[in-house]
Amino acid sequence: MFCVLAALAAALVWMPVLADGEQLFEAAVDSNVERSAGVYHCYEFEDERDTPPPEGYRPFYITHYGRHGSRYQRDEGRLRAYTVLRAAGKAGLLTTSGSDLLRRLRAIVAAHQGMMGCLSGRGAREHTLLAKRMHKRFPDVFSGGGKVRCQASVKHRCLISMANFACSLKGAAPQLDFTFETGDRCMERLLHRGPDHERLREDVARLSQKALVEMVCPDRLMKLLFRDLPETGKTVGSPHQFVSDLFALASAFQSLVDELAGGDTAIYDCFTRDELMALARYKNCRYYARMGNSMELGDRVVGAAKWLADDFIERADEAVSQGGICADLRFGHDSGILPLAGLIGIEGAGDRVPVAESWKRCPLWRFVPMAANIQIVLYRRKGGGDDLVKVLFNERETAVRGLAPYSGKYYRWKDFRAHLVKLAADKPDKLPADGPCSGR
Repeated sequence: MFCVLAALAAALVWMPVLADGEQLFEAAVDSNVERSAGVYHCYEFEDERDTPPPEGYRPFYITHYGRHGSRYQRDEGRLRAYTVLRAAGKAGLLTTSGSDLLRRLRAIVAAHQGMMGCLSGRGAREHTLLAKRMHKRFPDVFSGGGKVRCQASVKHRCLISMANFACSLKGAAPQLDFTFETGDRCMERLLHRGPDHERLREDVARLSQKALVEMVCPDRLMKLLFRDLPETGKTVGSPHQFVSDLFALASAFQSLVDELAGGDTAIYDCFTRDELMALARYKNCRYYARMGNSMELGDRVVGAAKWLADDFIERADEAVSQGGICADLRFGHDSGILPLAGLIGIEGAGDRVPVAESWKRCPLWRFVPMAANIQIVLYRRKGGGDDLVKVLFNERETAVRGLAPYSGKYYRWKDFRAHLVKLAADKPDKLPADGPCSGR
């Protein structure tokens, strides 16, 4: 039975609404433990599958949003598990297993010095390859030259992702003319923060804490790593939070395969299978509450993507009416791309799902891994007729909820544009003065 499920998980293309979502989630993690990392999972490149467009139609423009590639942990707070273990070691509170774990964690902490939040070598390769695949898949878009407009979040990991993508695309099509933009104005579009951002954070924290306590049992790990002494509790703090932090560090290793090559650093073996599954479910719930189209918070979360939808409309209008613009490329964060997917109504991401069920219906290792991307490709027929559009989510053809296709996965551009305009229509005229959030 396990072999059948593992094979099914490996061949899985999409998982929007399935009665056996629990089995599929577990089979996916069993076949590749790194998928347990959810939003920290590295990008999985799959064979591209294109439904042929209607006769005579060829692609002429791509508008895109890509998450930065694999990266170092964002800040010192993400290394909390190491800090706790080091303090416990100094106080003589660690078991032999705890001391061994502390030793293995030193390498990853050392690798982070001076590199917090930066793109890793693997992240650079992800965007280099994504650009090559885009050019190979849609050569007509780039064959005649033209302008490629790039904009990025101000974060280092996004800027270097943009640089790797652009250099790779320029290498494949030297005749292209690139422009680049970043700054607060870009952040307002790419990673908008709504007016109730602080209250939303509090609501997300409440749902996340509930999921952590209900899903994760820290008892075995605490006994494995720490001596049973009165002062242990004061040093470690919340056992639930410590185990969550330790799992976050375990999830980070896959992004640093270059930087940690050859070292004894992997720590997934600290966890049992049941613990890994529980932590993977919890992390999925936590980040889905923050970024997904959940029943509890979805309207407030996806609403922040309305400014980004406007940017897609305005730039596509220019490309359609003026000509000479091949692509608009945006480089941002998971907290930009998943709300956009939810707002548009992309298959799976657009479904309203309870936070506690999100791991079954919306596995984030597949929806928003490192280097996740949305590519909206416009098609035109030489003899005339309506322009068409196809939506790719992580390079996979996908459907748009509530929108009737013209043929297969292809939609009329005028219908898709009207869909976006309607979705973005009821936002305030001005952006809030408190500025954008930092993103992951």
